[in-house]
Amino acid sequence: MDIINKRTITVDLRQNTVISLPQFIQNDNNIIEFDIKDNGVSADLTNIGRIVVNYKRPDGVAISRLLDVVNGVVSYTIGIDEMKIAGYGELEIQFFDTTETERISTKRMKVNMLKSIGTDKIYENTDELTLLESLFAETDTAKTNANDAATYANNQGDYAKESGDSTKINWLGVLANYADLPASPVLGDTYQVENDATASNNGTWRWDSVDWIKINSPQAYDNRIVSIENGFSKHLTEIMPHQIQDLDTGKTYHYGLQIKNGVTQFIYEEVI
Repeated sequence: MDIINKRTITVDLRQNTVISLPQFIQNDNNIIEFDIKDNGVSADLTNIGRIVVNYKRPDGVAISRLLDVVNGVVSYTIGIDEMKIAGYGELEIQFFDTTETERISTKRMKVNMLKSIGTDKIYENTDELTLLESLFAETDTAKTNANDAATYANNQGDYAKESGDSTKINWLGVLANYADLPASPVLGDTYQVENDATASNNGTWRWDSVDWIKINSPQAYDNRIVSIENGFSKHLTEIMPHQIQDLDTGKTYHYGLQIKNGVTQFIYEEVI
């Protein structure tokens, strides 16, 4: 029986949504199901002509795949090529109109691909390990856990910064036509186009460092920035800012790092 690691992620074609960092293990049957919304309600996917997912591995190699809509669900099975390199990758999902020429929306997120733990020697029972070997194994595990926690904390900080960049607004005023949008904008530059002959070109446009993206309202981005800044400030002040779940017991724990007597310690407590 195949073991499936399936995550459901909600993305909104017109609004920014908070997406928790999805984690997968190399070589598992990893699937992401996208719940597509349009201004907070289920999107009419009959207006979508093509959906493309791009995954950039930690080594910079990018893989692109076409996704299908089946019974109103957009499903992405993470391929072997995507899982070759463990670490933090970037995932981008793009939506095109029925002509497949105009991009309606692009959403980006981080993905943590955990390294599969493997060994060439499999023991029939635990008697093969001596007490000293067990002690060394436990010490190495504790050290690895502490290092992994530190790395994860750093990456979460980077992720929070990138989330802030993704909602940055630099309001620059009103233009008559879409063609008047500048050719060399910077991230967050935002204009209102009001009198273009093509009705779909009118609206609020924001530069996302790759393309001009049509958005709803600058105020929505301002509110999101405040939310992210508040969350990041709390992250910096908490002693145990992260959470982890024991898959065997279902219990959730806060965890973090501290230094005592010059030694880095991994600390945790159960969330009650």
